[in-house]
Amino acid sequence: MAFAIRAEITGIKELMQSLEKFTPAVQRKILRPALRAEGTRVLKEARAKVPVDTKLLKKSLGQRTKTYKNGRVVVIVGPRHGFKQVVKGVAKNPVRYAHLVEYGAKPHSISARSVIATRKMVAGKLHPGFPGRLVLTRAYKTALNGAAERMAARMAQEIEKLAAKGKLKVS
Repeated sequence: MAFAIRAEITGIKELMQSLEKFTPAVQRKILRPALRAEGTRVLKEARAKVPVDTKLLKKSLGQRTKTYKNGRVVVIVGPRHGFKQVVKGVAKNPVRYAHLVEYGAKPHSISARSVIATRKMVAGKLHPGFPGRLVLTRAYKTALNGAAERMAARMAQEIEKLAAKGKLKVS
C-alpha cells in the first residue's frame, strides 16, 4: 500500500541550468549527494515526529535515491520492506499501515473478514475512524526550508571534489 507525497525544492532553476554544461554522468554525480543529504534531513525529521506505538514504523523509515535513464534524480523517503513483526499475536507490517498513520481513516463499517484477522471487533459495527498525523508531510515542509542554499553549497563541494580528481567532464 504505497503512497506518495511530492515535494519540489524551489529556487534551484539557476543551479540546474549551471549543471547543463556538464555531461549527464557528471550531473548525476553532483546531484545525487546533494539530494541525498536533503532526503536525510527529511528522514530525521520524520523519525522525530512519528508516533511511537511499537517503534516498528519508526525503525522502518528509510530513504532511497533513484536515478532514472532520463537523468532525473529522485529521493524516496518512507517505510521500507522487511520490518514485519508479530506484536501481541498480530502480524504488523509498517508498509501496510503507514498511509493510515499519515492520512488517517474515515469512519467505516467493519467486514467479517477483518474481524477474523484481528479478533477484536464484531462484524457490522462502525469503526470511528481517526485523523491523520501527517508525519511525512510535516517533516518535508520543515526540513526543506532553505534547501536550495544547502543544495547549492553541497553541489559546489561535489564539483570541487570531481575537479580535484580530474573527473569533471564538460559536454
